[in-house]
Amino acid sequence: MANKKTGFPSGIPFIVLNEAAERFSFYGIKAILTLFLVTQFYNPHHLPELTQSANALANEKTHLFNTLVYFLPVLGGLVADWYLGKYKTI
Repeated sequence: MANKKTGFPSGIPFIVLNEAAERFSFYGIKAILTLFLVTQFYNPHHLPELTQSANALANEKTHLFNTLVYFLPVLGGLVADWYLGKYKTI
């Protein structure tokens, strides 16, 4: 059922809010991921001799995360269209 004022479907606000939540989550994780990886996994005891290598490893994993975030939706779209069928997926 369309909204009489704008002509848009009534589900549009839910889509917009979902997109806002997804972006908030992504940018929140992206902002602290390198620091989290360094302090929790690669140099948890804050040893000075490990700082440079820990930062490099954490930076590498953060870039891998960003790459996967942008690539996996394309892969998912291809799988959905070619193997599952776009209408079955929806």
